[in-house]
Amino acid sequence: MMEIYYVNSKGIRLDLLKPPYLLQTGDFFDYIWGYESVDTSALSGKITDFIRGITEKTMLLSILNYSKDDYYDAINYFHETVEYDVLHKQAGRLYIGEQYWQCYIIASDITEWENDIELLDNQITFVAEHPFWIKEEKHEFQPSTNADKTGEYLDFDFDIPFDLTGDAVGVGTIEFEHYSPCDFLMTIYGPCTNPRITINNHTYEVKTKLDKGEYLVIDSFAGTVYRMRTNGIQVNEFDNRNNENGSIFEKIQPGYNLISWDGSFGFDILIYLKRSTPKWKRK
Repeated sequence: MMEIYYVNSKGIRLDLLKPPYLLQTGDFFDYIWGYESVDTSALSGKITDFIRGITEKTMLLSILNYSKDDYYDAINYFHETVEYDVLHKQAGRLYIGEQYWQCYIIASDITEWENDIELLDNQITFVAEHPFWIKEEKHEFQPSTNADKTGEYLDFDFDIPFDLTGDAVGVGTIEFEHYSPCDFLMTIYGPCTNPRITINNHTYEVKTKLDKGEYLVIDSFAGTVYRMRTNGIQVNEFDNRNNENGSIFEKIQPGYNLISWDGSFGFDILIYLKRSTPKWKRK
């Protein structure tokens, strides 16, 4: 059976399939797309777009324990853990296996409660601003250790539309399966100047300088670019992005992706695989 648990924005985990919390049922696998349309005649219309807005889901959760004190502690601990997110306006994550739904718990309706029995049922309501189930895939790329060996192992069985020798000493690949292009979080580590990464034929470049210990973050979903300094100050680099080859927030295509860069820096790419409903798996 897949694990089901909630992690609040402070990192506190609540297992929902282990005492004192036992999930009974929920509508996690249900979803619906909204749509926009125009009338094309008196008897028909045309859908112009599909949309997803803020979405609520519910679960029935039993809370139980073997002593009165532990039972009360479990009730209070659950409430304090989930309300922390609401009061700080920082979403938690509801996990089913490796997939999560970024959300808040906004309502609790307690039923089947009796004073002399350490058991209650709690109807919990979740709400999500971006109602997709997300699985993350992280890909790491290290700086080249020996630029003198440029091109030594770059004998591919197919033609590529750009030069991997010359100035390019960093080469890698990303390969993943999905049914649509994916958002990503790209983190580039200093020191480097004007970091430029090419994925297939698309270039992601920011005209800035990173000192040692600094890093640059490109968030395609949020549409943000910022540099984090060693003193913890965040610097907005949005206006320094290079859009000559298209948007720096261009989603990454599923399948095989060839990556090249000058090899002077390392970086990570976190791929977000998004679904309307969690993927069914045995574990």
